[in-house]
Amino acid sequence: VLSLSDFSLADSGRQYAVGLAIRNALKSGGFKVVYQPIVRTSDGKIVSAEALVRLSSPELGPVPPGEFIPIAEQNGSIHEIGMHVAREACRTLGRLRNEGLELEYIEINLSAAQSVDTGIVGRLRDLAREFELGPADICLELTESAAHNSPVLMKRNLCELYNAGFRIAIDDF
Repeated sequence: VLSLSDFSLADSGRQYAVGLAIRNALKSGGFKVVYQPIVRTSDGKIVSAEALVRLSSPELGPVPPGEFIPIAEQNGSIHEIGMHVAREACRTLGRLRNEGLELEYIEINLSAAQSVDTGIVGRLRDLAREFELGPADICLELTESAAHNSPVLMKRNLCELYNAGFRIAIDDF
């Protein structure tokens, strides 16, 4: 007979295993960035792509973002994951443009924790410059629920990002 405490132990064991998979992926480059095309409906042209992060572990197999993102936010690794995704997205946009694909911008998700990070504006500005992109080449997407943590700081960061020229999109509203 299973009790409620058995489920709690199983859940915490899974969370520990996912946290370990995150740490290992950060050390070994195990996060994969995939791209979802964004198509303009008026003419069917691909105008952008959304960068999405994926995690697969030898021990756990594929771990869904809905599972590993909250754990990464909780243990603080979301900042490193987010910058990895942003770096790969900027690198990919530059490469695709050099190959002749006329993407208007690349879309990158910002987690709730990233949206209230006081250093995010400077890091993203530096990253864009590193890949010879302008801030308008990057659209930062965040969920409406991100505002629940620290709405004043998030608003300040979003205003700074917007004023620096980054595109801002709200998802899941």
